[in-house]
Amino acid sequence: MYRFVAAARRVSKEDPELWRRHRWARALATALAVAVFWLAGPEPAGLAEEFVLHFPPVSFEILNPNTGQAIGYGKYTVEHVTAGALLKGESHYLNGDYDAEEDEMVITPERPVPALASFRHTFYRKDGSIEREGRADIRSGAGWCETTEHGRQEIESAKFEFPSDTYAGASILIPIQDYLERGETSVPLHLHVFSCVPGPKLLEIEAQSSGGTRWPHYPGTLVRVKVTPDFGFWNLFLRPFIPKITAWFDPAAGWDFVGADLERYYRGPKIRLVKAH
Repeated sequence: MYRFVAAARRVSKEDPELWRRHRWARALATALAVAVFWLAGPEPAGLAEEFVLHFPPVSFEILNPNTGQAIGYGKYTVEHVTAGALLKGESHYLNGDYDAEEDEMVITPERPVPALASFRHTFYRKDGSIEREGRADIRSGAGWCETTEHGRQEIESAKFEFPSDTYAGASILIPIQDYLERGETSVPLHLHVFSCVPGPKLLEIEAQSSGGTRWPHYPGTLVRVKVTPDFGFWNLFLRPFIPKITAWFDPAAGWDFVGADLERYYRGPKIRLVKAH
């Protein structure tokens, strides 16, 4: 079974255009991988690899978007677990602050893209104390946002009925990559995102791509994706108050994520991630 998938991958590397035209081959490889997993058991790591290793281990430089000055570095890795994978991220800043993120992803035969099961993003001061933290448990519907200032801790919690397309943090890149790969970008992608803004909120977001983009920080022709909240009628009034993300992807390298402009956290410092190359 996995020889078939490996062969399909070789086709993708040797003739990318053929691979794009024959999407049925990818769909068949995915379906067969799911069937083998559910009928034969073991090899969950193999199945997770088919889905999640599209997000390869990657290192980033963190820049001040206004000056271009390097202010830190980060990396993301994927660790296989029985039910799927853990997407882990670390960011270290030159002033001593650092962040840690862990997103648990699960794989089911009903979904072509891994689903988020839990999310945790912790922001540390240089002395190791927690400045703020966001957590969500998709299974139980619980979300928490914690901040600590001047020794005073505040925790806000809320219960949600998380839709199946809910993501948070770096995990949002996975459905966006799938959206780009499917090539149906004439219509924006709509997802739900858990975020601390500043309390726990479930937002609907819209991702819209524009191709043929050049970016001075990375070579080649890239695709830019703007991620904005979607409040329907209230967009004009509410969008200015909610963080936005602009991300760049490389279509020549399997839609790898190569950089983004975003806020470190809600109303926090603006940062620019640039993939090391």
